Amino acid sequence: MHNRISFQIYGDITINIDQLLNRLNTNQNIFCNEFIQVNSVQINKQYDWFDINIDTDFQVRHDLSAPLQILKNSQRKDLLNLANALEEYQKVLNEKMKQSSAKYELKQLTQDQIQSQDPEVKLTCDEQNGWNFQKSAEKAQKIINNLQENCKNNNNFYSFVLFKGNKYDQSISKVGSSTSILKNFLCLNENQISYLNFRMPSVYFLRYQNQQNEYLIHRIQNQIKFLRNDKSELDQYRQGPKLVFERFIDHQSVDNLCVRIYTQHYLYVLSNYKNKVDDVLQICNYLPIRDQTASQVLSGIRNLKKYLSKEEEESKLNPFHNGHLYSDIIYEAQSELFRDKFYSIIDNDVYHSISENL
Repeated sequence: MHNRISFQIYGDITINIDQLLNRLNTNQNIFCNEFIQVNSVQINKQYDWFDINIDTDFQVRHDLSAPLQILKNSQRKDLLNLANALEEYQKVLNEKMKQSSAKYELKQLTQDQIQSQDPEVKLTCDEQNGWNFQKSAEKAQKIINNLQENCKNNNNFYSFVLFKGNKYDQSISKVGSSTSILKNFLCLNENQISYLNFRMPSVYFLRYQNQQNEYLIHRIQNQIKFLRNDKSELDQYRQGPKLVFERFIDHQSVDNLCVRIYTQHYLYVLSNYKNKVDDVLQICNYLPIRDQTASQVLSGIRNLKKYLSKEEEESKLNPFHNGHLYSDIIYEAQSELFRDKFYSIIDNDVYHSISENL
């Protein structure tokens, strides 16, 4: 496997240049944060769920000029959009860093002294009132417990990412998910899931590259929002998880099948810090389409593929079979929809990426 050109930037975001520039293989969009280290992986068999605890102490890149130049030189519109988002992020980050820390701390100290003299001031989730990430994590755990319970015995699929607020960004502290997607789409058992998550935490396996770019742009824009710390915009997410947006994503399996999934994305701002970026819980809910979950749709596609393959084999044994005459809808569906798209497992980058890390 060749060396990847990757940049780890503020906000726990990985910019993998090779992956972004490579359009030769449309099925190459399995990606993860290559820099973060895993402390532990826990699998809850009762809820068919796994939690990954992340080591948040690692170096990030302050200067984004190198990835920006590479993306701009590509002359591709989608990567130029990503470069513009990165450029705005760099600008806001620089402005934040240039603020006079002494002046800001003096101003904050004066405000805190005034508040402390007022007995009517209500305690809030900020650092001056003793709030910290541990308390945010405890608040988030109640929501996570509900997600696990909702997954129990009903094939629902949820995932979450818990971000720890730092002075200028957020870092991933914990991720978790129902195991059903990894079991059904990647055909892994529990031991393999645990081992893979040690090697490749925060795994995404999307069919199309543009969805990866959209994901990165959304992550960067989200960091800009928290870096600016606009209370009027963030306060609406402090009372509990609130829907941010809905969209379709295309998940790909190791046997080269693709299922379009309807997702809802929720945001819960767990703190109300004054001097740093907030702690945040992000939740994704995978909704059934036409009353079928993603796992059920995938199972149906696999069964249809087996049926069509069997039909073709039986037709070859038919003495009246002729390649020109046998043109019913089943044969056409097989030749047009499945053979070219779904049979080439060995050329599937999802398959290779998973195999290399097991």
